[in-house]
Amino acid sequence: MANQTREPALVEKQGRVARLLGLAAALLCGLVWAAAGVRTFSTPLGQDQSWLLYAARAVLHGVTLYGPELVETNPPFAVWFDAPAVFLGWLLHVGVIDGFRCFWLALAAMAGAWSAMLFKRLYRPTALGLWMFVAIVSVVGLLAVNGEDMGQREHLVAMLLLPYLLASAFRMQRQKLPRWELCAIGLVAAVAVCLKPQHVLDVALVEVLVLVRLRSWWEWVNWSWICLGAGVMLYLLAVKLFAPTYLSQMVPLLKDTYWGFDERWPVVWYSSKLPVFVVGIGALIYISLRRRLRFESLDAALLAAAVGARIAYFQQHKGWHYQLICFVYFGCVLLALCLADGLEQWIGDRRVPYARWAGRTDPLIVALAVAAVSLPYFMTHRQYSGYAEQPKEALSEIFKAYPKGTPVAFLSVNMWEFPAVLEQDKVLGSRYVHLWILPAIIRSISAPGYDVRVYLAPERVAALSTLLRTNEAEDLARWKPAVVVVDRCTLHQFCDSGLGTGEGKMMEWFEADPAFRAQWSSYGFEKTVDGLDVYTRKR
Repeated sequence: MANQTREPALVEKQGRVARLLGLAAALLCGLVWAAAGVRTFSTPLGQDQSWLLYAARAVLHGVTLYGPELVETNPPFAVWFDAPAVFLGWLLHVGVIDGFRCFWLALAAMAGAWSAMLFKRLYRPTALGLWMFVAIVSVVGLLAVNGEDMGQREHLVAMLLLPYLLASAFRMQRQKLPRWELCAIGLVAAVAVCLKPQHVLDVALVEVLVLVRLRSWWEWVNWSWICLGAGVMLYLLAVKLFAPTYLSQMVPLLKDTYWGFDERWPVVWYSSKLPVFVVGIGALIYISLRRRLRFESLDAALLAAAVGARIAYFQQHKGWHYQLICFVYFGCVLLALCLADGLEQWIGDRRVPYARWAGRTDPLIVALAVAAVSLPYFMTHRQYSGYAEQPKEALSEIFKAYPKGTPVAFLSVNMWEFPAVLEQDKVLGSRYVHLWILPAIIRSISAPGYDVRVYLAPERVAALSTLLRTNEAEDLARWKPAVVVVDRCTLHQFCDSGLGTGEGKMMEWFEADPAFRAQWSSYGFEKTVDGLDVYTRKR
């Protein structure tokens, strides 16, 4: 009898404790939101984001995306997606870079708020559970990403796919969502997949998981993935209608050349060892506590998406760190959510002191108030960070000597000239953001020294060499860049090859073409800065 009378009081106290700790999590969210906003505007934009933004602005000014003035390796949606950011920058009179920052922060806020509402409707969590989820999504999505990677396509893909994972958790628990919301979730997921097509694997593995859990083909059919598929098909139709040269010209060219950036498998594995360790811990915790976890369906969807993102990383075979963002995002949210789930259950069994006012305070108001109060403090004490790579700093200083609107060029297999070109409002004096055709040529010529399975036939190497040399000669004639910076030694594997770029060999290779040599005669060597040779136009 005594136990029965004490039980309601204990439940009430545990609920108040949950509200108090939920309020603490809301305080953390407010600080995270303010810090993330300041960090976004204090960190240089990454090179990929800068280039896509530059290309989107050029397309809006009438430049053909895959034409003689602008050649992009990515599918057109990567450029089309940035058009609203360009318009936003023009509308707010803040420039395209800050317009893009506002754009992706708005997308992050939308995805996070939508995910939180879905989480609340699915699990009916306490204030503690809800705000721990919001805090986890905020910290992982806004602070756990490298500064220059914020707004990267993989970063946006991870955040935009989160509502889809929650919708999948609804389906696994056989709970319904309105049809309009399922369609909206599917279309947002289609945007994510079109941004980075490799991550259709994330969605595919989640759908396999849902089908296994439901054990019914009829129940598996859902408006979310139907609309996702419809969105992707509409995008493919748009490419066919508005960017047909991508399919007819760029895809065959990329198949012949882009493998030149592939890294050896040991390098690909080594570059991801730490994320694998972190996500592996989350997977082990999930497997060990699966039957006790309250948010198990979402945890399972996160794990499936993380595995899909890992496969997508291997499929790209480049070893570039930002291609791991989706894997890290899903895995870290999984790990943190499992720990938060366990913490909430552990707290629920203990009498922890609480503040009586906590239950009467709206955590959302508190979070927004904290963000508003802490934002001026962070703004006052912020420090502008430099570029993560020294060559970007060197290029930025070289380009600063020239006024806005000056055509400049950078010959390298890297794209270190961005974001300096965009920040300084210069004009890129080349159709290529970097010499992405060159690695395949070099590797094919010096094939025996490399661990790659694809080599180009000599006649194809000759054709590609002629194409690249001719295009660069035409670009020098079209833009007449005031300064051309040459990367003496680009990717390490090219510096040791017979046609490597060390010791000026890349320029010797270009000057084998008479047309390029005629244009290059207008340039004279000026100086070398941090391994970058600077040539200025003489006439």
